[in-house]
Amino acid sequence: MINADMLNEAAKGLKNLEDFITRLDTGLVGVEKALTDLDLGVESSIEMGVDMVEGSEDVVAKTYSLTFSKNNSKWQLGVTTLFASSGNTRFSPILKCSRDMRIQSVSYLDQLLASMMDQAASITKAVEDAINALDAFAEAMPSSKAAEVEDIPEIIA
Repeated sequence: MINADMLNEAAKGLKNLEDFITRLDTGLVGVEKALTDLDLGVESSIEMGVDMVEGSEDVVAKTYSLTFSKNNSKWQLGVTTLFASSGNTRFSPILKCSRDMRIQSVSYLDQLLASMMDQAASITKAVEDAINALDAFAEAMPSSKAAEVEDIPEIIA
């Protein structure tokens, strides 16, 4: 039979759990801010797992990915769900995800950051290559045309 001591212990345990969840959420908000402050301008997703859900007719797969992306003009950390049967995706901000999903996502943060850094490096190289190609093109033009190309940065500014 349940007694007052058991209820008090359960209440203390729930209070501890609530405190830990608050710390988890605060940490995730801090990570989201830190990723935003890096100002890399790249989106990235890391697959966390697949759920197989049996439906009325067949098995439906849902793939979950930890994602950092721009949503409604704001960079956000969250979980993207891909529904295999329809190909549709749904993004959920990290604090709107289930407690279990938030806990699971923590172990993928390092992979997400590494992916973002790799993408930023690739984009930087592509831009540098494009600039070099433009410079080579400008040099190959007759001198009168090249002078016009050099004036473009002043026109844009």
